Amino acid sequence: MHLKIDDDWAIASDEHCWIIQKYEQPTDSYPEGRWRNKAFLTSFESAINSLAKRLIRLSDATTFIGAIKDAQEVKSHLTEVFDGNIKEVNIEQCKLNMTLPRH
Repeated sequence: MHLKIDDDWAIASDEHCWIIQKYEQPTDSYPEGRWRNKAFLTSFESAINSLAKRLIRLSDATTFIGAIKDAQEVKSHLTEVFDGNIKEVNIEQCKLNMTLPRH
């Protein structure tokens, strides 16, 4: 199985596990580009959550508010990709433990 999330990411499977893949642009060695395995997981749910966490970690956010916004966008995007057929993308574990200064 190969489920394309967007132009850069996919979730694939084989007989043993679920695989997060990232697309690599064409090179001389791979003129059509290729999907590179990035993580191997035991369940579809863990693959979705792992991809969500990875996308949040790769965010370009420079502020706490920006990080929260990016996390919400990741959750919305993955939920939309799977047509709401997943109960929830669990990004709660990705929350930043940060105490905001009191004024």
